[in-house]
Amino acid sequence: MNRLIRAAATVLVLLLAACDSGRDLQVRTYELHRLSKDEALTLVTPYVDDGGYLSGSNELITVRTSPARQAEIAKVLAKFDAAPVEVVLHFRVVEANGFATRDSALADVEPLLRGLFRYDGYRLAREATVQVTEGGKFSQGVGGPTALEGEVERVTRVGNEYRVKVSISLTAPGGAMQSSVTAVAGKTVVVGSQKEGSAAGAWIVVMRPEVR
Repeated sequence: MNRLIRAAATVLVLLLAACDSGRDLQVRTYELHRLSKDEALTLVTPYVDDGGYLSGSNELITVRTSPARQAEIAKVLAKFDAAPVEVVLHFRVVEANGFATRDSALADVEPLLRGLFRYDGYRLAREATVQVTEGGKFSQGVGGPTALEGEVERVTRVGNEYRVKVSISLTAPGGAMQSSVTAVAGKTVVVGSQKEGSAAGAWIVVMRPEVR
């Protein structure tokens, strides 16, 4: 009988210790800058104590673990999910219409434009370069009534590539265009187009991001 009592008491102590341990666990949510959700979950999983949990959604991960482990996780994320970076955006505003001659300034992107649109010809109308901190906004006049505005929403590293998500609006004669695009750093992408009012042509925004 005494043995049964001692065994029951031991089990009770262990259960109480487990409950106390659970009460000591802390919940914290981390915002990701560089890592994807899945990359961060893989990185943080070994630091989650028994009784804790780990979840993620979009650019956030939530961890329930001990305060000591939370401190370790914060250090790991600070190392591998660094602070916002500087991004340089190179813009070209292209006018599409019935141009008979080809513009040499667009030689590198004309095949891309012709693959997406069906205009007779293209010519470079405006150029602009802006430098923005990740998470920051920009506003840049590009001549006359034409202006570019937007935000570098997020930079994600995937392998050796940086992917830059940018939201952009173009105000040009005839109206305005708004778009959001994710581009690979160092590569050119067509952001979007805006019709030239009642004319048959359009304004097209081409962008190439760089990460510094």
